[in-house]
Amino acid sequence: MWLTSRKTATRVRDGEVQRKNRHGRTPWSSAFIVREAPREGSRHVLTARHVRDFLELLPAELLEGIDQVLLDRATHLLGWCRHGIVALCAWPRELWTVWPADWLDDHRTSLELYGVPIVLQHGWFRCEFTEPQVRAFQLLRVLTHELGHHADLMATRSKRFGHGERHAERFAIDWEQRLWADYVDVFGWP
Repeated sequence: MWLTSRKTATRVRDGEVQRKNRHGRTPWSSAFIVREAPREGSRHVLTARHVRDFLELLPAELLEGIDQVLLDRATHLLGWCRHGIVALCAWPRELWTVWPADWLDDHRTSLELYGVPIVLQHGWFRCEFTEPQVRAFQLLRVLTHELGHHADLMATRSKRFGHGERHAERFAIDWEQRLWADYVDVFGWP
């Protein structure tokens, strides 16, 4: 039992009442970037450090409203965005992926920029990535695509329905071009 009462009032400094608890989030804290264990047969090529270094290249207003960047265990998507969470999904362990022609048409410019070899195989296109190429693709294309969805939702009145994939793709392509030189300075040539 306490003999004196506990202090519950806040202090006054320079004529202003101070907040009792810290309310602001420290950007890029360990709680901000969360890594789930990948499923069997997949892995995370990105680390929390890679994500943090990339986010530092972006303007702060682009990240407003994001509570968490998740390195997700899912493998059926490249990434996703929902109400304050932007996720990047795990990558196949072997690093190569197989895509249909329409997907390749949308991403060919980026893959050529990163130097990813593309091989036609049974009507599908096999992209033979290296780790640095996967990093570039996930950060410059996938993360910026998901940030495009986030920015779209933040700017949309309903906060539920945005302009969709076309908007996010244009956003990703625009930011990839803006960030390319800075990306190479920080991460090196993929």
